[in-house]
Amino acid sequence: MKRKKPPAPRSPHDQYMRLVFSILLVVREFLQEFLPAEQVKLLDLSTLQLASESYVSDDLKDSASDVVYTC
Repeated sequence: MKRKKPPAPRSPHDQYMRLVFSILLVVREFLQEFLPAEQVKLLDLSTLQLASESYVSDDLKDSASDVVYTC
């Protein structure tokens, strides 16, 4: 599966986090490790997909970013 290139980073930290959280395997393992087991049971992580939408408003784009997954 080809990953979509994330938008240009606003800081080195943002660049790193966007890169890490654009890797499906990393996100799946992160959720399994850090969410409570009861919440993980509610998710079908086999259908986890990186969404192309951004939910950050235009006035916050210089100070906030998002990486959105669906499952």
